[in-house]
Amino acid sequence: MIIKPLLVAVFSCLLIVTGSAGISQDVWKLSKEKASLMREVSTMFRKMEIKDAELDALKEKALKASVHFSQTRKKHPDLKEHFNVSDAAQTQMIKAMTAKDKEATKVARKEYVEARKELEKASREIPEMVELQQQAIDANKAVKVKEFELLGATPEGKVLVDQVKAVDAKIAELQKQLK
Repeated sequence: MIIKPLLVAVFSCLLIVTGSAGISQDVWKLSKEKASLMREVSTMFRKMEIKDAELDALKEKALKASVHFSQTRKKHPDLKEHFNVSDAAQTQMIKAMTAKDKEATKVARKEYVEARKELEKASREIPEMVELQQQAIDANKAVKVKEFELLGATPEGKVLVDQVKAVDAKIAELQKQLK
């Protein structure tokens, strides 16, 4: 699934949304805490080997939506040049990392991140891409909601789910303070 990129997108959005330095740092810390808890949720869920037909269907739908978004975006003519720049920057970054050249890696990583930002920005300007991305996000959220529901039905899972919900509540409260 495309959980990692979604987490990166969530963290990026949180940083963009938060304007105040103090609150921004608090949200960043809480976001890191949530990411850690979400890794624990995923690990616990895998270890429990919970089987559920509805969850399987949701996962299949989420995968299809994510793949469709990625493939459609990769083929979109208005984004071709952005992908070329991003791919070239990624190649340079990998070469620098392989050569263990820290300075070149730092520069290449910065160029790659900038290229990806420009790609994301251009993608957000295309209504079809916005719609497909939202469909993928919604489908992946449905998977997480169902996983939380199933995990929350167990005593140890409920504790972890409650911790994630508490962090979410803190983040929401901080974001309200910014408005």
